[in-house]
Amino acid sequence: DLLTVHEKITANIEALKSLNARAQGEVTIREAIQELELWAAQTEFTLTEYKHTNGSIIKVIKDWKDSINSVKDTEALLQSLKNSPYYAQFIDKTSIWETRLADLDQYLQWMNEIQRKWIYLEPIFGRGSLPSEASRFNRVDVEFRTILNEVARDSRLVSLCSRQYLRRTLEQIIDQLNRCQRALNQFLEEKRSAFPRFYFLGDDDLLEILGQSTNPIVIQAHLKKLFQGINKVVFGEANQTLVAIVSAHGERVQLSKPVRIVPQVEIWLQELSNEMKSTIRLLTIDCLRQASLDPGKYPSQVLCLAEQIRFCRDCENALDKTRDLKQFQSELKQQLAAYTSSRVEDFVLDLKLKSLILDLIHHINIVDELIKENASNSSCWFWQKQLRFYLDTNAQHIVIRQVNAKFDYTYEYQGNAPKLVHTPLTDKCYLTLTQAMSMGLGGNPYGPAGTAMSMGLGGNPYGPAGTGKTESVKALGNLFARQVLVFNCDEGIDVHSMSRIFVGLVQCGAWGCFDEFNRLDQTVLSAVSMQVQTIQNAIKSRSGVCSLGNKQISVDSNSAIFITLNPAGKGYGGRQKLPDNLKQLFRPVAMSVPDNELIAETILYSEGFKEAKVLARKLISVDSNSAIFITLNPAGKGYGGRQKLPDNLKQLFRPVAMSVPDNELIAETILYSEGFKEAKVLARKLVTIFNLTREMLSQQQHYDWGLRALKTVLRGCGDMLTANPTGDERQIALLLNTLSKLTFADSSRFNVLVDDVFTDVKKGTAQFDDLIEALKRVSDEMKITITDIQKRKIFELYEQMRQRMGVVLVGPSGCGKSTLWRVLKRALAIVNKPVTTYTINPKAISRTKLLGYMDLDTREWFDGVLTAAAREVVKDSSVDAWIVCDGDIDPEWVEALNSVLDDNRLLTMPSGERIQFGANVNFLFETDDLSCASPATVSRMEDMDAREIVKAWLREEEEDAHIDLQQWIDDHLYRCLKWIWDKNEYEIKVSRTATVYNALCHLRGVKSREEFLVGLYRGLSSNLNQEARNSFAQDVVFSGITLPDPRSPSNVCYDSRLGSIISYTDDTTVNISLEEMQHEERRPYILTAAAQAARDTVCSWLRSDNRQPFIVFGPDGCGKESLLRYCFQTDPNSQVAVLHCSAQTSAEHLLQVLAQHCVQVSSTSGRVLKPKEKANLIVYLKALNLVKPDKWGTCELVAFLQQMLTYRGYYDEKLEWIGLENIQVLKSGFVGILFQNVLQL
Repeated sequence: DLLTVHEKITANIEALKSLNARAQGEVTIREAIQELELWAAQTEFTLTEYKHTNGSIIKVIKDWKDSINSVKDTEALLQSLKNSPYYAQFIDKTSIWETRLADLDQYLQWMNEIQRKWIYLEPIFGRGSLPSEASRFNRVDVEFRTILNEVARDSRLVSLCSRQYLRRTLEQIIDQLNRCQRALNQFLEEKRSAFPRFYFLGDDDLLEILGQSTNPIVIQAHLKKLFQGINKVVFGEANQTLVAIVSAHGERVQLSKPVRIVPQVEIWLQELSNEMKSTIRLLTIDCLRQASLDPGKYPSQVLCLAEQIRFCRDCENALDKTRDLKQFQSELKQQLAAYTSSRVEDFVLDLKLKSLILDLIHHINIVDELIKENASNSSCWFWQKQLRFYLDTNAQHIVIRQVNAKFDYTYEYQGNAPKLVHTPLTDKCYLTLTQAMSMGLGGNPYGPAGTAMSMGLGGNPYGPAGTGKTESVKALGNLFARQVLVFNCDEGIDVHSMSRIFVGLVQCGAWGCFDEFNRLDQTVLSAVSMQVQTIQNAIKSRSGVCSLGNKQISVDSNSAIFITLNPAGKGYGGRQKLPDNLKQLFRPVAMSVPDNELIAETILYSEGFKEAKVLARKLISVDSNSAIFITLNPAGKGYGGRQKLPDNLKQLFRPVAMSVPDNELIAETILYSEGFKEAKVLARKLVTIFNLTREMLSQQQHYDWGLRALKTVLRGCGDMLTANPTGDERQIALLLNTLSKLTFADSSRFNVLVDDVFTDVKKGTAQFDDLIEALKRVSDEMKITITDIQKRKIFELYEQMRQRMGVVLVGPSGCGKSTLWRVLKRALAIVNKPVTTYTINPKAISRTKLLGYMDLDTREWFDGVLTAAAREVVKDSSVDAWIVCDGDIDPEWVEALNSVLDDNRLLTMPSGERIQFGANVNFLFETDDLSCASPATVSRMEDMDAREIVKAWLREEEEDAHIDLQQWIDDHLYRCLKWIWDKNEYEIKVSRTATVYNALCHLRGVKSREEFLVGLYRGLSSNLNQEARNSFAQDVVFSGITLPDPRSPSNVCYDSRLGSIISYTDDTTVNISLEEMQHEERRPYILTAAAQAARDTVCSWLRSDNRQPFIVFGPDGCGKESLLRYCFQTDPNSQVAVLHCSAQTSAEHLLQVLAQHCVQVSSTSGRVLKPKEKANLIVYLKALNLVKPDKWGTCELVAFLQQMLTYRGYYDEKLEWIGLENIQVLKSGFVGILFQNVLQL
């Protein structure tokens, strides 16, 4: 026994200890190796089904990240064994595992890459898009499907290591797939070179067209992306030919010859382009042969072109004394009177008449000026500087002249969209741009117009928002029958993306208008200037080729480049100065600073290029009809994110300064075209209203009394006149409600101004009888109370969304912004106008995840949440769709939507892709502040009335308790709220609405007046300082009640057993050791009276049924951590996940915490994240106030939390919506400036 051998044990104690330590060390290693073997036996791939193009179902691998991370973790475990001194005994086994895991890690990386490429390429080769590489891909397809089938049979990760020749097979597959990818890219490039308009389609769209070139549905979906005037086509018999084209507004043009559809899509699309132009040319010549104009016979473009030619001919005859100029003036006015008195029911014919009226008014103005100038012949300067159209009878071709510049009309079908109103500024801008192109420059419209098109220069219009920079370029392109492609410059566009756009422009003879050009990075601007200069040199020299890299193709001399921008500095943040060498390439057109009468203060922002290093030099063929234009707002002056253009870029464009337009003239012209007889009087009064409101109402960031706002009113006038042609037109002109964006104080002032200007007109209001009935049903279904003010706001929102693309709802948190559009959505569904909605918090995710990005290595485009939603809403134009952006607005992301929110309704992406939105799509923005945003259509909200909130809350309580609750609320709640709001002694500022909700949350399920008072006190006092809290308890809540301890009125609770209010007493019976005090996690919670009050308040939140988020705040060292730790221990059904916040904490860190403690499950509504171990999960964000906001004052983590709590979910890395269940969020921090953002949650 041990006693007999104890001396030997004692003598060998050290050896025995060493032996014991060795045994323990070896046991640890053996257990680790057993854990490795257990991991190998149990860890499997997660598989999902994939449908092959041949119809078969294949199991493919998903959740690659989990599998790869699992291998990495196991490798880390194996490496940790090497630190043991007993590792050498097991080196044979561990070496085998080390080799196995290294191979497995490599196999997973390769297979992940292979599967991504295979899934992308398989549908393409499966439909026969690339026959030359089909055999290569088929071999790869068979090999990879064999591997996948083996994985499906044995899904253990480690099974890959047992497969022979797998390494060589995977290496060969990767090499072959890369060859297929390069061949595909080359194939697409060849197709784009054959039909350059393909450059403005994404790869997926192009592949769909190539793979289904004879499918009518696919053709209809993509034609409008290739031809700006064509919305759809009409097929002949058996869908083998195209016989007519149709515009977005329903105008049909019969082709002179049918276009036969052949499998080679680029061939028949080019034939369609040629036939479209031939048809417009033949129709114009035929129209000119007719003695009188027949609007019903010819398309709008042909009618306007023929009238332009006739006007130029007749006017020159009058100038050269073959007829009298004043008589000619009288004839034009008689024609205008005939047009304006016409009333047609056909929508397309009505649009034609409006276009003819706009042109006719411009012609009358020209003749008026010629008479005023005493012009005596057609060589006079005033006539020569006009844009003039002539038919070359010998060549049967139309030419355009202005001063000494001459251009060919290119017959691109423009559709029948509304036209830009001509003003003297428009003529000056056109003059500058045409002279710029005649000199080979680009155009750069920006302030009072100078002069500049035959030498191939573009233009550079620049100036404040709303001066017409981009619209002027588009309107000029319309007059020249050019395809004008507007690109909203974005920092996601790099030099390679720009080069691809340029290649497409110069080959198809289009004009490129690059809006907000100076938001690009300075280095990119300088590099782009080299590309622009190369293009302009090719156009000027008429050489027909252009060097932009390693290819050579011909140049279309009709091309042109225009840039528009706001000047750098002067308050336009983020703008760059144009480099000198770029300035020289563009003729500047200065769009002057708008005055208070004429120009909207709406801010147009642009976005910039990033990561440009070297300009690719390609030799490309350039269509001489191409042109490049840039439009921009000046850097500074409140336009965030603009850069000054580098000098070398400025040289490439002719600046065009867009000065103040004549609002009264524009209003008069539009009203005439809409059919108003008293247009001059109405125009003067409307402009007067806008001038007075600008001067007399308060100055708000979002107020806009300029041209854009005026045009919206004018369009509304026309719509209402059409709907009510027999009514008083002066009354109809006032029916449009413009009160939605005003503060409540300004609303009354605005009404007084309207009454003063329109003294003899009774104001009308729009009728919404069907919606009123629907709102009653919605109110009952949602169990809410809709007040008269809210109804008015709902009608305002509905009316604004019918008129504008984008509407902003502004107001404090909790004021009912989300409820407003949700109620309207449900009401519209009741009246058979269903709406599809997509909700996004733009600041909750990165800019690339929101707007998409271009992979710099593969040049592959990846959609963001917003761009993916945009693709969905344009699929079906018959269904209304709202994209709701619920979050802070700043120039970093909203500038990307500039071309979406203006008349273009166009989303441009760095890939060159363009998504055109129809009238069925609206963007709805929700925010509490517009200080960092551009002016926009705004519906301003204010705090909801407390009584209405209480009414809605009572409807959710048990009906039997309504009488008592209503009595207690009337007796106590409103009196307490008044005291709180009058004193305004908040620790942290919150809205009145939030204060009411805080109180009501503590009143659910109360059974007695005493319990009601205690809950009311807790709900309203939690955000008060201690002195105010005591005063509030003693003087207001518990006044007239004898408290157990009057010295501590705030430390009270309700005892349900006694049915009365009692005071907390200090519990000092806890025994605390020094060791416990030294360890925070073991330190007991000392239950003082104040601590017990805080405990009960927190526990009431943790135990509530709906588990609302809440915040615990206070100075450092006040016991927040101890309080929460104690409360967590009282909730056995909840697990706590802690995120320690710092300045760099982001939403990704929170997602990592959720991934560790939750599991994803599938449900009928999609994927849902649920707690993994317990019924509930409490996510505790410690020191949330430390998170650093961005330069616009928004914290991404806070925005992510706002989305997560409001919509109960978030978008994952695959842009899929992940719902949340049984997850409660708790925040803590100390009071400070940064904490104000947190309180919005």
